[in-house]
Amino acid sequence: MALTMRVLGAPAGLVGKAVLDVFKRHAMKSIREVGNCRDIYVKTFVVLMLASTVMVACTVFLAEDIFQTAFGPNWTQSGVMAIWLLPMFALGLIASPLSYIVYLVEKQYVDLLWQVSLMIVAILALYGFSSSKSTLIGYGVGYAVMYIIYISISYRLSGGQK
Repeated sequence: MALTMRVLGAPAGLVGKAVLDVFKRHAMKSIREVGNCRDIYVKTFVVLMLASTVMVACTVFLAEDIFQTAFGPNWTQSGVMAIWLLPMFALGLIASPLSYIVYLVEKQYVDLLWQVSLMIVAILALYGFSSSKSTLIGYGVGYAVMYIIYISISYRLSGGQK
């Protein structure tokens, strides 16, 4: 599990950080000039969606082979886990950079509420299932749903104050 998290998390983290740096700068400028950053938000969303789609396509078809080749035949199960957790990582790649809008519009309490909700989802997933497979799938789906919620919240916040 730890290997799966590292292998999928590293590229998503690097892409997310690079996109965040650019998004932050342009969004802040747009908020100062026009009062919202909806245009840059949508453009960034599209770029992240494309990157996420590429990640999903590669992972679905290559995960087991990559883990087996890179780490040996005993690690093939990590490739299977990567596929189970793919919705979480794919949506996390999109949500993480865009969620910075919460800080740009000074709505940190929204992030706090979302983080607490995410913790509850994680606890429910970890204690609500009987097998490791269903637990991991539940965990991944729970996180994916939370990321969808966060994307919708950040989209609304990108429109500026009404």
